[in-house]
Amino acid sequence: MSYVSGSTEVSVAFATGKTVGNAVVRNLIRRRLRDLLTQQASTLPTGFYLIRSGNGTGNLSYDELRTHLDAALHRAGLH
Repeated sequence: MSYVSGSTEVSVAFATGKTVGNAVVRNLIRRRLRDLLTQQASTLPTGFYLIRSGNGTGNLSYDELRTHLDAALHRAGLH
């Protein structure tokens, strides 16, 4: 995850490579991440976020993905 301050709102981009899975799996991961971030948007600092999904992300359940996202936000000092 990368974060850059300087916006008046939360803007998110996703980098989901082919190592995650086929197009269906990549889109599923992006939809899940978008939903998880929407739920937390009011608690996040405004700015630009880049969420990268690595190899193995396509095998994660929704709850596991939430855990990984929360850990990434915590490591970045944003949550």
